[in-house]
Amino acid sequence: MKGLIRKATVKDLAAQKEIIAEGKATIKELGINMWTGDYPGEEVLLEDIGKGNAYVYCQDGKVVAIFTLDFIVDPVYEKIENGAWLCDQPYSILRRLAVSGTMRGQNITGKIIQTIGIYSMAMGYPSLRLDTHPANVSMKRALEKNGFQYTGELNTDQTWHAYEKVLLAEPTRIQPATVADIPNMMRIINYAKANLKAMGLDQWQRGYPDEAVLEADIAKKDSYLYFEEGQLVAVFALIYGDDPFYHVIENGAWLTNLPYSAIHRVAVAEEVLGTGVMGRIFQHSELLTSMNGYSSIRVDTHPGNQPMQRAITKSGFTYCGTVYVAEGGVRLAYEKPLEADC
Repeated sequence: MKGLIRKATVKDLAAQKEIIAEGKATIKELGINMWTGDYPGEEVLLEDIGKGNAYVYCQDGKVVAIFTLDFIVDPVYEKIENGAWLCDQPYSILRRLAVSGTMRGQNITGKIIQTIGIYSMAMGYPSLRLDTHPANVSMKRALEKNGFQYTGELNTDQTWHAYEKVLLAEPTRIQPATVADIPNMMRIINYAKANLKAMGLDQWQRGYPDEAVLEADIAKKDSYLYFEEGQLVAVFALIYGDDPFYHVIENGAWLTNLPYSAIHRVAVAEEVLGTGVMGRIFQHSELLTSMNGYSSIRVDTHPGNQPMQRAITKSGFTYCGTVYVAEGGVRLAYEKPLEADC
């Protein structure tokens, strides 16, 4: 069954402590001087939850892995020895990763690394770093298998081996748009406008979305670029929280009242049209939505835009009714709840 990552809550504390106890027992059996004493104990777990940087990985109705993801400049990481970091750009740090003993051997670590790599890049952090004990061979093997490189040593009360994964090299990535990206974004949007016109639709035919709309999205940190194999192939906005145009829905009802994100202003480059890019954007948007603490995702499209409707329903969205949007006119509205099964 497909797993899902969500933010940890106090309700997860018992599962977190159980998984950590299993991990500590395994580490002790291997004779590794790591996670000794009460660390990481309840106080540390509650602090992570309070900061909003603690996560759980759910599968088959259970929490099967836990971790913390920090977006900070760590003084320890600024003093690497016997090596050097690969990337001098902003980085995130993966900490306190532990997987349930019942799930070992199922590449849960790899799935988590892939997911948080996408998330970190989308948050504007193109480097993912962590450290582990020099004797933790299984962890080091998992890191190297999933694209990390050994970069040197970190020193606290003991020596740790440092690893880094440069996310700019990933086959697919989402990154925040900047004002400098607007010309390339408009190139893709203008193609989409022409394509909609050729389909006989009035959608995006009166100037919208224009550069001013993109600038506003960028200023609010809602605008994203989607790359495949190093090439910009799509643009979109992902907006978290209440959308006033979704307050009134006719001819149906939303599936939930859960906190949601909404996908708007999606445009795909001509050269990749029909290759499933929309589905991959939806997948990545669902990932970002869940990791940002939202439990559902919504989208709307023109009644005549059948290719978009097919992509939406193929990605698991349910038709809910009709809404009216800023551009004017009626739109078909869809929702996909992302609530984890644990």
